Amino acid sequence: MTLWTPPGADLGEHAGPTPDERMRLFIGGLDSQGRPVPATFRRFQKQTETWPVTATTPEGPAMLLKTSREMFAHGFYVYEFIATSCAWAINAVETALKLRLEQPGSFKELITATQERGILSPRGLFDPRCGPPDPK
Repeated sequence: MTLWTPPGADLGEHAGPTPDERMRLFIGGLDSQGRPVPATFRRFQKQTETWPVTATTPEGPAMLLKTSREMFAHGFYVYEFIATSCAWAINAVETALKLRLEQPGSFKELITATQERGILSPRGLFDPRCGPPDPK
């Protein structure tokens, strides 16, 4: 058996999924010289490993986030999974905030409450890798 499979080989029921055509428009990151590298399932999966989860994240939201990560990586094969994974992640954060704050409310109200209680600063809403937030 070989690990190399010729292009177009019929693997029958053992064939893996086919990448979504739109993925050729994405990059999977940058190499050491700052050049774009192609998107791949593994690169998408590796990217999700950088998304933080704390030890205090409740089990329910943590499971939603785990599912969100899986959907994001599988978005390489089904483009629509990327948007769905984002919705699940937002739902997980909202659920975690409701549990942490022990109050109902819209996502915006919950974010405002975390700021008012000093749990999260406006600066904390932004990924430092992306630079400072727009002052507007």
